[in-house]
Amino acid sequence: MKKYFMSWEETFERLYNCLNSVEIKNSYLNRTAGSKIKSVYGVPKGGMIIAGFAGNYGEWISVTNPSVADIIIDDIVDSGRTKDKFTKYEIPFVALVEKEEFKSGSLGDWIVFPWEADKIDDIDDNIQRLIEWYKLDVSLTDFKQTINGVVEIYKDPKGGWS
Repeated sequence: MKKYFMSWEETFERLYNCLNSVEIKNSYLNRTAGSKIKSVYGVPKGGMIIAGFAGNYGEWISVTNPSVADIIIDDIVDSGRTKDKFTKYEIPFVALVEKEEFKSGSLGDWIVFPWEADKIDDIDDNIQRLIEWYKLDVSLTDFKQTINGVVEIYKDPKGGWS
């Protein structure tokens, strides 16, 4: 599986492009009469992270109810099921990444967003803490091999433990 690790810089650039797209600007102008505040609803979980950063781009605020938002945002549109759930609000739905980008091959098979990237690094710490919780010596070679093997499985579940 080819993973694409998205940087924070690219994330913010994509967010800026989402918030400034023609569709969003037209929708906002049609829905608000002179209001300077623009609201964004972030789809749990990844979209909430993105919506939280929207405040860095002008007058955007994050709201907890999609029915009062000017746009709905998510980190990725994969199958389209989540996006379909929000069509009833008749509000533009945008995402940092659309599945079509996968088909083009530019992003690989799996996207790791910046807020997810450190989870792989945390796996070995968590395993080590579990071993220490049992009051075992993690410096022993067998435990080091166990930790490394479990981390390998998490990084590539289909590859197994070598």
